[in-house]
Amino acid sequence: MEWLDFSHLRRDRPAPSFRLNSSRGGTVALSDDRGRKNLVLVFLPGLDGPGCRAALENFIDRYREYQASAAQVLVMISGPAAQQALEEGAAYPFPVLGDPEGEVRRDYVALLPAPVGDDQPVVFILDRYRAPYVAWTGSQPDDPALQDEFLDWLDFMEFQCPECGAPEWP
Repeated sequence: MEWLDFSHLRRDRPAPSFRLNSSRGGTVALSDDRGRKNLVLVFLPGLDGPGCRAALENFIDRYREYQASAAQVLVMISGPAAQQALEEGAAYPFPVLGDPEGEVRRDYVALLPAPVGDDQPVVFILDRYRAPYVAWTGSQPDDPALQDEFLDWLDFMEFQCPECGAPEWP
């Protein structure tokens, strides 16, 4: 498991934009809910990849906690599995997005310092202004402890964002 902190990047530089078809019908864009919600972007190689369904179940089990942390989870499926994911994704409490050509995944993976295989899960956590904050790559997306780490990063981001309502110290 590897974490990458984007503190070396300028925070005023937003993540690569996108507009993708959603399992809920219509499209979802990076700019949706800008300024209101942090984003957890989950890039999976498909729903049937190693640990992918279990990872989705972990996100489902903890989804209320993500909502309480003012975060939106978006799952992106690239390649040939994208269409099937859009059809199956309607059952999930968060949108599943289809990235059939893998362009959005490539744009985000390009932010990482080392190459990541197409079959490797990647999670990006973006602040409410769409700047990348941290990213995770690894071979075990189904590890339930990851959910705690994702939620801890979201809590940390809220504390670091004074314009988001964190109280001033006396």
